[in-house]
Amino acid sequence: MVDQQNIRQILTARYDEIVARLEKVDRDIRHVSQPLDRIMDEQSLELQNDEVLDALDDSIRDEIKHIKRTLERLDKGKYGVCEICSKVIPDRRLEVVPYATTCVECESKSESHKPVK
Repeated sequence: MVDQQNIRQILTARYDEIVARLEKVDRDIRHVSQPLDRIMDEQSLELQNDEVLDALDDSIRDEIKHIKRTLERLDKGKYGVCEICSKVIPDRRLEVVPYATTCVECESKSESHKPVK
């Protein structure tokens, strides 16, 4: 069985790391350190960079949600149990994806029903 205390420590450290990164991304998006440049070419490039930072911001926020949800599952004693079929999620999967909430089989079924983007 996966060491849940170790998982908690890993997730808490990761949470702290990405919250700090998110704060930096937010500052960069708002150009706290410097205003948008007045030269059109450079301003255009900065706006493109903002789009990249915005996408990064969304990705980071998603990871924060996953981590919080996993910490809640640890607190409730439900960590490592598939939310769909209630079977135990294999340790190997939890080692690779510590915030997995479904077993591989249920995840595969779920993915096959999602529309292609």
